[in-house]
Amino acid sequence: MHKQIKIILGFVVVLLWNSSVQCQPMQGIYDEAMEFGQPETAQADRLVIDDFEEPSKLNLLHGMTNVYLMAPSRVMMSTAVDERDSTKTVVLKLKFQRFGEGGPYGKGGWCGYYSAVKEMLKTGTKYFDATNYTYLTLWVRGEIGGENFILGMSDKHWDKAGDTVKSNQIIAYLPEKKITTKWQQARVPLSDFMLDLSKLASIAISFERECFPDGIGDGVVYIDDIAFE
Repeated sequence: MHKQIKIILGFVVVLLWNSSVQCQPMQGIYDEAMEFGQPETAQADRLVIDDFEEPSKLNLLHGMTNVYLMAPSRVMMSTAVDERDSTKTVVLKLKFQRFGEGGPYGKGGWCGYYSAVKEMLKTGTKYFDATNYTYLTLWVRGEIGGENFILGMSDKHWDKAGDTVKSNQIIAYLPEKKITTKWQQARVPLSDFMLDLSKLASIAISFERECFPDGIGDGVVYIDDIAFE
């Protein structure tokens, strides 16, 4: 009888010990070993760089905006009142003429528009941190349809070099795969630029040779609501 009681008590002790061990949370190195994924980066809210509603050569980040050109190619900028989604809006108007010959290297020069996202300070330059964003977005339409351009973007390195890294042609990012007279939104992945997203300097709209047959093209494009998303 005493022997049976000892056996039963021993069995109960083993069960209680196992239960205690199984209920204890894993600690130390085991916690880290179970972290297979990387922590998610918080997605920032949509940030509009320029909506062109106010007559100014500064964008909404207080960065300079202007055209750039090298003859014989040329471009002019202005604003216009348009309508998108049945709502009146002020938009950027770019009238361009892209030549295929002449100018430096005999390739017709270059032309486009830029918008700085860096902040100029008396003590130096503060670059824009876009690491929490995924896309550069903008609305675009043409005056007659068939227009084209490429987006450029620079970080600290390319800013000092005076150049930008180019995206694919804008038509690759449009729902209809071409610029038409109707408004379309382009959503360009920031990863397409392969830049240091923590130190962005500028955005550009470039009327490049490869956008047009024989490198020659002219027309008018309208741009609205350039933003990071």
